Amino acid sequence: MKIKATYCFIILLAALIANVSLFAQKQLTTDVLVIGGGTGGVAAGLQSARMGVSTIIAEPTVWLGGMFSAAGVPAFDGNHNMPSGIWAEFREHLYKVYGGAARVETGWVSNTLFEPHVGDSILKKMTLVAPELKVLFQLTFMKVIKKGSTISGAVFYDEVSKSLITINARQVIDATELGDVGQCRNTI
Repeated sequence: MKIKATYCFIILLAALIANVSLFAQKQLTTDVLVIGGGTGGVAAGLQSARMGVSTIIAEPTVWLGGMFSAAGVPAFDGNHNMPSGIWAEFREHLYKVYGGAARVETGWVSNTLFEPHVGDSILKKMTLVAPELKVLFQLTFMKVIKKGSTISGAVFYDEVSKSLITINARQVIDATELGDVGQCRNTI
């Protein structure tokens, strides 16, 4: 009977330890948190980091670029005669991959067409060279952190580690497709 009780205690203790580690919460702090790694989120994150500000982009998938990569819609209505900023930089990378501007003018919808995985890889390269920028993939947005009426961070579920991650920030940018952060009623 004593062995059975000891065995049950060991199983209970192991279950408690496993449960605590499963729901252990990682804490990160940054100046700017961009929630969403679509084109707008990547542009905001890149610009913030290039200005010397510590920035994190939290993306729920393994792709950057949103519609033009993960959703497979790589056709832009952008005017070929007015390239500027991050868009111009992105297009220059495309031209290098495909061999010039004429090589991406292959459709009637847009002057700029490309394969989704190429757009994703270019954005990943652009973010990698920004020293103040960290991109975290497979983070599912759960809830916002508020101080008064100001959003000061967010809680995410990390699909890889199966744990929660809290990211605190001085500035939070909602770059989700549908304004998930601004509409979130789930707060801490």
